[in-house]
Amino acid sequence: LQENEKFVDELTDLALRYIEDAVCSIEIPPITGEKDWGNYRIAGLGVKRFTVDTECVTAEVTELVRIEVKKIQVEFDAFDFSLEKTSFPKVKDEGKADTTATVSAFVQFGVSTDAEKNITVDQVQAQVNVDALPVTVIAANHRWLFNTLLSVFADRVRDGVQQEVVAKVDEG
Repeated sequence: LQENEKFVDELTDLALRYIEDAVCSIEIPPITGEKDWGNYRIAGLGVKRFTVDTECVTAEVTELVRIEVKKIQVEFDAFDFSLEKTSFPKVKDEGKADTTATVSAFVQFGVSTDAEKNITVDQVQAQVNVDALPVTVIAANHRWLFNTLLSVFADRVRDGVQQEVVAKVDEG
């Protein structure tokens, strides 16, 4: 297997399609939260574009095939948010924001053939990490304030996206 570079390239392409399908098909439910300062809601997060630089893809073949992809760019559609800050200074607003996530992932699996040369894939493991998820408010009455305070809910958005991607990968 290790000597057959063409086959390894085909397996890498297959793994990339698997990762792309898992990421692009996620449906992220609305994210709501309540903090001591108020509450927020984020809805309408959907994947717009998935980009992989082939320079950031590595494949290693031992007893298992491991394909690792770094710096995947996942661009999301603009999404809706609302925020009600009940502590001083009180603010209630809603608007649109956008983000592009930087993601890393790996897929690891075993490949074997039987006497009839049928290929079997087993021992499949996969992991997806959302490494960065910078959010920018593009429309709101208090846009400048929200862009200043984005760290308040940026981690929550990243965690919600990460959970949905992991669930989708686990399904597959």
